Amino acid sequence: MGKKKLSPSQNKELLSILKTRFEKNMKRHKVIEWAKVQAKLEANTEALWSLNEMEITDGEPDLVGRLDHMLETFNDFKPKETT
Repeated sequence: MGKKKLSPSQNKELLSILKTRFEKNMKRHKVIEWAKVQAKLEANTEALWSLNEMEITDGEPDLVGRLDHMLETFNDFKPKETT
């Protein structure tokens, strides 16, 4: 099975969305710089693909905590629906 990979335009759009969310919610990751996050994401196409899947299913992935295990540190912050 081939690696899961986004197109360059999808990468650019997703990184823009993630950066906006990252900057809006700095309390979740006070000591982490966006440039380091972006570099790690750009080096991991499967992580970008997974985050994009969260995004297109109405998730709101954002970084929390550390950078050493990238996928483990992204959580979905979509508000829970009340019924």
